[in-house]
Amino acid sequence: VLSLMDPARSGGARVLAVTQRPASDGVSADVIGELDVPKGGSVFPLGTLFEASLFGYLDQVVVDLIAELGATESELGARHTNLE
Repeated sequence: VLSLMDPARSGGARVLAVTQRPASDGVSADVIGELDVPKGGSVFPLGTLFEASLFGYLDQVVVDLIAELGATESELGARHTNLE
């Protein structure tokens, strides 16, 4: 993930990193957000509860951006790129 930050920036994007650790080493994002998610236990092994929570959180970020920018989902989609 960290290797995608520079190509994104060179394309003019600002980088948001969402982490479970507030002092994540090597993260040089424009904005760093912390998502505090408890350990998942047996239902969500390893880090999957964090990942599932992150999807919901970032979906809400998109909803908020649409409202704040007065844009449509299609307009934001046109600005989206796949760096992989």
